Amino acid sequence: MVCAPVTVGGASGTLVDISVGGARVNLPAGTPPPAGEVTVTLAGAEPVVLEVVSASEGLGGPPTVSLKVRPGDWGAYRVLSLWLFHTPAGAVPSLGPGVPAVACTARAAGPAARGPAAAPASGATLHSAP
Repeated sequence: MVCAPVTVGGASGTLVDISVGGARVNLPAGTPPPAGEVTVTLAGAEPVVLEVVSASEGLGGPPTVSLKVRPGDWGAYRVLSLWLFHTPAGAVPSLGPGVPAVACTARAAGPAARGPAAAPASGATLHSAP
């Protein structure tokens, strides 16, 4: 299991899921969930502006925000794709040098953990350790 630091609208958080089209981030308790468009910075990458799809206020867990690339924002697709497949050294502390984030295959418990037929076809899934 791995996790990676990220900032969302200036707030530090933990990346828990990423694909070429978006991401899901856990924010620290007490952080108000963002809305609209926010600047997101993955460790070692240039900032991108993503749309907030949904945000929870952390009932029973940390506040979580789901984000997606804005329609036609090819620059954001580029940044997320490069980060997934050419992850900057040290961006994911638990990965060795030269290992891309897309190589992470750990999944949380649930339908996706039961096998490839149930797993969504959406890029790498990064999970923090329990």
